[in-house]
This record gives sequence, structure tokens and C-alpha cells, in this order.
Amino acid sequence: MAKSKRTQVKSTITLASWQEADDALRKVAFAQAKIDKVEAEMNAEINKLRQAAERKIVREKELVAEHEQALEAFCRAKRADFGDKQSRILTFGEVNFRVHPDKIVQQKGTKIEQTIRIIKAMGKKAVDQWIRIKEEINKDALLKESTELLDELGLEKKKTESFGYAINWESLSGTDVA
Repeated sequence: MAKSKRTQVKSTITLASWQEADDALRKVAFAQAKIDKVEAEMNAEINKLRQAAERKIVREKELVAEHEQALEAFCRAKRADFGDKQSRILTFGEVNFRVHPDKIVQQKGTKIEQTIRIIKAMGKKAVDQWIRIKEEINKDALLKESTELLDELGLEKKKTESFGYAINWESLSGTDVA
């Protein structure tokens, strides 16, 4: 038997017999059935509205995706124009590059097993520091190590960045964006 979620209200009803308890269950069942029916109708209407809205905005979503790709391609081509800054403020918003922390990745042609074997050959201290119990490389610890050591292990530090933008909605006031 399913247990329903109860709404916290202060009850003014007092039950004195099992018959009254049974009648209360009947009333709850009818009320819950009505709630379920109304919620099902509401969800059906919401789904219809959602589908209609999606049909209305499909072109705008494509336009946004196309312009995002064009913005990123343009900004990557003009990366030097950013100078030492990570963002550039334009009239209608801001474009930026976010630098992510370094992470350890395998060099091309180097297998993880090979790196583990090399670390093990370096001794217990290296194993304790750079290999986790399930025998995976402790990339966080290796981030602190020199490029020469990483190269010897068949690893390298790889810096990644992601593109982002923000709309300056205030600058668009008075223009037709609808």
C-alpha cells in the first residue's frame, strides 16, 4: 500500500471510532483522486504549452547557438586583442576566456600502465605519493612536479579554458528584443 505525502496542517477533526477512521480514509481517497485528476489535467496543459513554446522559439535557439559559435571562433581568432586580460567588454555584453586549473593527462602514445610501472620503479615514496590505492595516478600530487619528471613518466600538464559571455541587458533597453 502506498504511503502518501502529508501536508502539515492543524486538524480540527477528531475521530472516535474505527468507522469514522474508515470514513476519513474514504474522504481522503476521493479528495486525492480529485487532486490527481486536476494535477494530471494541469500537467497535460503545461506539456501542451511547453511544446507550443518550443515550436515558437526553435529558430531563436538555433540563432543563439550559431552566434555563440561565431563569437567563440571570432574571439579565439582575436585572442591577442585581449592582451593579458581574460575578458573584453563590448557595448552589448562581455566575452571572456576562463582559465581552468592544470590537470594531468597522458601524453600521446603513453599508457597508464607504463606510467605506473615507472613510478613503482622510483620507490615506495613515489608510489605512496603519486599512486592511489586502486593504482591510479595521483594527478593532484603530480601537478606540483616538474615538467622533466612528468615527461619521464609519460605525462604532461594540460591547461584548458572555456569560452563564456554575458549579455548587458541594460544596454538593450529601448531596443526591440521581443
